[in-house]
Amino acid sequence: MLGTPVLVTENNYQWLEGARWDSARDRLLFSDPHGDTLYELKRDGAVAVIRTPTRKANNLEFDPQGRLVACEITGRVSRFSLTDGSVVDAVSDYAGQTLKFPNDLAICADGTIYFSDSKVPRIFRIDPAGRLHGAVPEGSGDAGANGLALSPNQSILYVAFTSEGLLRAYDVEPSGGLAGRRVVAKTEKSPDGLCVDREGNIYVGTVAGVQVFSPTGKELGVLALPNLSPKDRVTKAVFGGADGRTLFVLVPSKLFRVPATIAGWPSQPAP
Repeated sequence: MLGTPVLVTENNYQWLEGARWDSARDRLLFSDPHGDTLYELKRDGAVAVIRTPTRKANNLEFDPQGRLVACEITGRVSRFSLTDGSVVDAVSDYAGQTLKFPNDLAICADGTIYFSDSKVPRIFRIDPAGRLHGAVPEGSGDAGANGLALSPNQSILYVAFTSEGLLRAYDVEPSGGLAGRRVVAKTEKSPDGLCVDREGNIYVGTVAGVQVFSPTGKELGVLALPNLSPKDRVTKAVFGGADGRTLFVLVPSKLFRVPATIAGWPSQPAP
């Protein structure tokens, strides 16, 4: 399913984590939230700074209007235009409680945004009208959620629980709420960012590399990465490339690309 990893860039990055393929511009966007910088990886392999500061933007996704949505670890989820740079805060508080560390997100075709907050901690939902909700009733077992990804038909939200070493799934209800919480698989240590391919397989970033599971939770293998430092673990994996058959893999200090036999499934195609 996955070929040999190729190192794309290593630099004085503080903590690479967010990444999203921008198909309209044929480039990978990736972020260093602690370095307060958003980068692009161009088709020719060059890396350039897109914007700094970024209000410490972490994980990234496009909404149906083509705006880039970012979880900002300073306490906001924001939308901003790649054309004119304008920024709109989607949310910054919930029922009087200030968000603290929005971490990862997934966006449905109707504009519903799911995101995790590592320090509140909860899975939240922003509905298409911009209202913020808890995605599951408080106390229903969403504490500790980290990486998020939707299944190809957007009927299931997969969630990595880092401290427990578990990949869980929730059914996406017509209302946008989440139900049917269940364990899909036990993972290697410290599961983080997630992505899925067109066959519904789930790719989980861990300390061991990228661990791949079928939709039923069967382990399909682990892709190890070369020459990692002791602090490195996979923080994010995302599909991209013209045909969707390149897996970009981030660790805090490096970015790799990996050929894939199955194309990825973006939760929102870039406009």
